[in-house]
Amino acid sequence: MKVIHSHTIKYLDALELAELLGLSVRTIILRARHRPWLLPPRAIVYNRELLRWRQDVVQTWLSNG
Repeated sequence: MKVIHSHTIKYLDALELAELLGLSVRTIILRARHRPWLLPPRAIVYNRELLRWRQDVVQTWLSNG
């Protein structure tokens, strides 16, 4: 019997992260490329260079900041 988890992971893109942090999309992209330590840890999605962040990781990062 397979157990199916109802918890789905939500990923944020640069626009959603920018809105959540009160920054511009340009700032998110520049920080992701040149100063990633100023943003929550990025998610690795399918070994691509997509800018995505897990919502739960972002919430934890904000709570600890």
